Amino acid sequence: MINVMQFLPYFAFAMAVAYATIGNAVVYVALKRRRIPVGFAWAGTPFYLYRICTNNVDSVGDTLRLFSLSTNLAFLAGVLLAIPLLMVHNP
Repeated sequence: MINVMQFLPYFAFAMAVAYATIGNAVVYVALKRRRIPVGFAWAGTPFYLYRICTNNVDSVGDTLRLFSLSTNLAFLAGVLLAIPLLMVHNP
């Protein structure tokens, strides 16, 4: 039987990574559809898409800007969850 408390950090890490990745893809496509120049090579870098959204807030809107911020926060949450998981498996 699976112990939920041992499984929960792994699940939270996987969800944070999935949300950050899929969210960045959605923001990237939305920016490209609005014809805002985005460097493809830098699109996965943390806070890059958020900076583009903040610099073009008139054509982007607050919703996409905040969604971009939430994907960055999910990335940071995934990093913070990964550190203890790595320490448990690599003492």
